[in-house]
Amino acid sequence: SRLEGLEDRVAGAELWHYCATQPTGEFAPVSKLDLLADHLMMARSTAIDVAKWLLPRIDDALFEVGREIARQEAGQDASGILH
Repeated sequence: SRLEGLEDRVAGAELWHYCATQPTGEFAPVSKLDLLADHLMMARSTAIDVAKWLLPRIDDALFEVGREIARQEAGQDASGILH
């Protein structure tokens, strides 16, 4: 768990197939990082079937992109919140 001391509060999810559609309204990407996260989710979905060895790397990239999005939204360094 990346959240030290909160092992009993770990959530999980599985994304087996991601079908891209043109996002609109509140689901449309608000930044290039948001668009990058969408593409990483598509890459993860594809890797499940053909390159499972890439999943940890894609997951790490998704985590870092999410961390940067959170930092930008907060207008400060999010490293104190996300571990």
